[in-house]
Amino acid sequence: MINHFVEHSTIYSLVISFIALIVSIYSVWYTKLQNRHNIEIEFVDLDVYNNQPLINFHLLNDSNSSIKIENLTVSSDVDVLLNYEPQPHEPNQSHLFSVPTIVSPHYHSSNFEVPYTISQNESSTYTYYFSDAPSEIKITVETNQRIDRWRTYKTWSFQFEQPYQYHDVQD
Repeated sequence: MINHFVEHSTIYSLVISFIALIVSIYSVWYTKLQNRHNIEIEFVDLDVYNNQPLINFHLLNDSNSSIKIENLTVSSDVDVLLNYEPQPHEPNQSHLFSVPTIVSPHYHSSNFEVPYTISQNESSTYTYYFSDAPSEIKITVETNQRIDRWRTYKTWSFQFEQPYQYHDVQD
């Protein structure tokens, strides 16, 4: 029996080496898979405020480490109004005690301005206004890490079948 083992030791060494190679390749692949950076758009809300279409969305860092957001671009088939601030409604004179409406913070324009670092599992909220109701919106995020295979940017496209049927918040 010992003679058999000695005679075939190179075959046994080769099999053990091959198994070790497969295990090491798997461990490298698994580590790369776990450390992958990922950015997602978690929530998209299309609305109208003071007859001005707007979109709210949350950008989520869905990875185990922080990512620096270098740039965020919103493009559409209509003009994007950067840094647009809605005006409150004037009081209606038909009521005795009318007060002007206050614009909710939800409706303030919140555009991307400077690069920043988003922590793991953290989200950021953005609000963009449009000149008219869009039928398609593209959002592109550029980072300092690869987030989409070999690229450091990722693009999402949203299409709206009936762009003029929004829920209008105020008249």
